[in-house]
Amino acid sequence: MGRRPRLALPCGGVAAGGASNFGAVSKTFSGIGAGDVDDGTFSATISAFTTNGTSTAAANTLGERNRSAPTYTGVTNANMLADLVFDASTTAQGRDYMTLAFTGLTASKSYNFTVFSYEDNGSSATNWTTSAPPGSSLGYGGTSTFVTHKNLSNSAGNAIPTTNNGGSSPTSVNNPSGGATFSVTTDGSGNVTLYAWGGNGVDGNSGNTGINPYINGFTIESVPESATCILMVLGGGMLLVRRKKS
Repeated sequence: MGRRPRLALPCGGVAAGGASNFGAVSKTFSGIGAGDVDDGTFSATISAFTTNGTSTAAANTLGERNRSAPTYTGVTNANMLADLVFDASTTAQGRDYMTLAFTGLTASKSYNFTVFSYEDNGSSATNWTTSAPPGSSLGYGGTSTFVTHKNLSNSAGNAIPTTNNGGSSPTSVNNPSGGATFSVTTDGSGNVTLYAWGGNGVDGNSGNTGINPYINGFTIESVPESATCILMVLGGGMLLVRRKKS
């Protein structure tokens, strides 16, 4: 394994153990060095939205939290899972969502993106998709099938995260690493967007209310190369860890 350079990126200026909301509805982390993943640099933007079934608007705020847990051992990403950014709106399942948008990657190229969602302060559930809101049927109405997704959840504080593929009868699988991976090809401009929906993602359960989508961080891997760029979302900042095989 080669050396692991690190780059600290500002993320709201919150002191350790503190909490705050971003002053805007989106947060961009620009010029992330991508030498071990791609040529040049790329940017990642987290934005929050709320939809009522017919229209979509930017949410009022993105929140961030700097947690001291989870404290369990043997989990690779435990430190990253302790801190998060979230959509601070609280409506029904499928009505609040965030986007994680990447720009500056190589056009029409395949990448593996792994996203992490966990909240140690009680239970949480976030559904990650590669699909935009479906036309005029924005969000989830309770009678149609929830957009294809991977659900990341924890049943209680300090519980090891689980993952499932949603649907009417999802089966939760113990997922100690806490992430969900998607293989996505960038568009002709080198862009790609992932979507994080609030709620448990179970078909027919529009009454799953007060659920926020979360993001702890992500990894991005160029395919078929094995270099990985890990961006960890921290309550008081962001830490980029680039690593490559020696």
